[in-house]
Amino acid sequence: MILRPNQVQALKDINDFIHSDLDNGIVVSPVATGKSIIIAEAVKLFNTPTICLQPNKELLKQNYDKYTSYGFKASIYSASLKSREVGQVTYATIGSIISDLESFKQIGVQNIIVDEAHYSSKEGNQLAEVCRFLNIKKKIGLTATPIFLRNSQEGAFLQMMSNNRESIFRNIIHVTQIQDIQKYWTPINYKYSKEGVNSSMLQLNTTGRDYTAESLKKFYDANSIEYKILRSVSWLKEKGIYQALIFVPSVAEAESIAAQIIGAEVLHGGTKSKERERIVNGFKSAEISYVINVDVLGTGFDYPALPAIIHGRPTNSFVTYYQHIGRGVRLHESKKEVFFLDLVGNVNKFGKIEDFKFEQGKKEKWEMWDSEKQITHNGFKPKIISMSEILELEENIRSYTISSGKYANYNLIEVVKKDKRYLQWMASSKYEPFSESSQRDKESAIIALKHFNII
Repeated sequence: MILRPNQVQALKDINDFIHSDLDNGIVVSPVATGKSIIIAEAVKLFNTPTICLQPNKELLKQNYDKYTSYGFKASIYSASLKSREVGQVTYATIGSIISDLESFKQIGVQNIIVDEAHYSSKEGNQLAEVCRFLNIKKKIGLTATPIFLRNSQEGAFLQMMSNNRESIFRNIIHVTQIQDIQKYWTPINYKYSKEGVNSSMLQLNTTGRDYTAESLKKFYDANSIEYKILRSVSWLKEKGIYQALIFVPSVAEAESIAAQIIGAEVLHGGTKSKERERIVNGFKSAEISYVINVDVLGTGFDYPALPAIIHGRPTNSFVTYYQHIGRGVRLHESKKEVFFLDLVGNVNKFGKIEDFKFEQGKKEKWEMWDSEKQITHNGFKPKIISMSEILELEENIRSYTISSGKYANYNLIEVVKKDKRYLQWMASSKYEPFSESSQRDKESAIIALKHFNII
């Protein structure tokens, strides 16, 4: 097989890592860079027993098939795939192997390669337990998004895995930038409202990672998302496009839409294995035109011919947003572009994924940037809002709601009456915004204080 330049460089860097003193390394590999190929070639660089871990059976099967297509032998250890074989090279899911680590210890497993390494790779979880029990010498984690969402008293913020003390993977050993591999991507045609949507009712759950089910329902109804999805399907048909992957917040909403679209099926976490396989295979063969999807097929779903994605599910997770768009960027002869129809304001919130890149800054720390600002927490440079937005804030000062911190979801006027010192702190240089919404909070605090002649 002829490897792409980014794959050649990734494998060179992995080989250097194997022969270094480091025990862990992160390989940043965007969607459609051929991670299964990189994993297969990386496995061949080890000469001792190795486990390849994936978060789900679909990704496991994909990576296993790529490795064995070279003529190499490997085992599968996965309860959902009804196989519990241990070998020199074992493709596995962590939930399956955790109860049988002794079998892997007996054959002397020394290396672990983890795909989608941003999932569950902190100290104290199952991966850490596996590494300690087996006394793993070399750990490699591959991911397109080497970031965690962290919580603080001021709210949630993004942090590079390499800068998080709890991360199992702390050393970035290779980065392929999206900009380096765009010729291997199908161009994304974003369709979204520049004015955004009414997201005032969205509330974060207790983890801070995403929105509550109740507030998602309110958002979905308030913004007429079902109607917009049905209109989007009709719009695509007018363009001659008769397939789309559709994301919605709940099963009830998915079923309601499916009942109104010919050739649509619903897929969610509770879908039984055989039914899920039927739907996925039917979608890939174009026998099924639309899959209305609830928190499934966001990772590891490989369908290069996919022509369109309809996003009816707002998210607070950059990783989720990135992964969902990534389902459509793979090249295929049947399409010249992939449509991403964002009905819920995610593009307004996160931007276009082609703009994201990873750079080393102070003290050689890696951070994530878009075309204008640093996205991860350290040294965050907020986007400056326009004068029209400031005037809009002043007009609506009495209805503005704080987005984060100790007064999250409080009306601004309530905070003025309750705790002026908090607003003064938020308006001062001591308060460093960690997101666009917190920057907007800061601007609103300044305007409120000026409005009431407090500063």
